[in-house]
Amino acid sequence: MTLRPVTDRAFASLGLFVFRVVVAGVLGVHGFQHLTQRPETYAMIERIGFPYTTQLVWVLGIGECLAALAILLGLWTRIAGLGAMAIGVLALVFVHWDGLNIFATSGIDGEPALLLAACGFLLFCVGSGGFGIDAGPRRRRALKKANR
Repeated sequence: MTLRPVTDRAFASLGLFVFRVVVAGVLGVHGFQHLTQRPETYAMIERIGFPYTTQLVWVLGIGECLAALAILLGLWTRIAGLGAMAIGVLALVFVHWDGLNIFATSGIDGEPALLLAACGFLLFCVGSGGFGIDAGPRRRRALKKANR
């Protein structure tokens, strides 16, 4: 008999599913905005000083939408969480914390990006839970290991 991971149990899986839906919704809307409001995104990237601005607008928007879809479905959740964390950290460093002045406004400047980075890190650490596509192969591996 093998013990199921805590994150595969019903209550924890439900909590992770709701968490994934919220994170995917926020990330997906953000990616959609980058794709539909390209001039504003282009100006933001140009202000930062990155080269290949036009291509980066597309990469950023499509990357955010794909990561959101993967997180929502629970498919490659750890990799998508790592991507969401990278997007959040890069937004903090290059957009919000220019000069590392994190208290430029009331509160912490870039709170949504900080939360996105933390949520991505959590998904990277714990995965999708039992209500995601990733759970199927994980269960098959556990059964195969138990039957040896």
